[in-house]
Amino acid sequence: MKPFKKIAASCLLSLGFICLSGTVFNIIEQDKTQENWDKAWVGIVLGLPLTMAGGCLIWSLSQQNQQQKENYLRSKFFHLVEKGNGSVTALNFAMEATISGAEARKYLENYSKEFNADFEVTEEGSIIYKFAFLKSKTNRQQLPEKHSTNQG
Repeated sequence: MKPFKKIAASCLLSLGFICLSGTVFNIIEQDKTQENWDKAWVGIVLGLPLTMAGGCLIWSLSQQNQQQKENYLRSKFFHLVEKGNGSVTALNFAMEATISGAEARKYLENYSKEFNADFEVTEEGSIIYKFAFLKSKTNRQQLPEKHSTNQG
């Protein structure tokens, strides 16, 4: 679907640009005949919707790519939390997700707010993000369960 959207966006933008370019040439032409003004209006009526449709497709593709990136990074984050038994460093996250260290820190700061993480600073000055993590079923069973208050 993405290749079709890319091709469609390119075609729409190209056609829109051609129509709008023709409009500009008709407007700046020396003899301002009614025929030139009619061509200019046709160019505007065709060019603007084509250009806008192509722009919307590009925006849609951009949003789709951003969402895929967010999902990818989130899955890498959860994998590292599970692998590290709740502990994650920016370096580990950057290496696992193949992103920059600054981007990894930004994401970890956001995740730490979202999941109420604790922090630990190592002797080297690195920050270890500590997320509450329940790995085994036995740990989960130790938590108090919600009791039903419905009386039948």
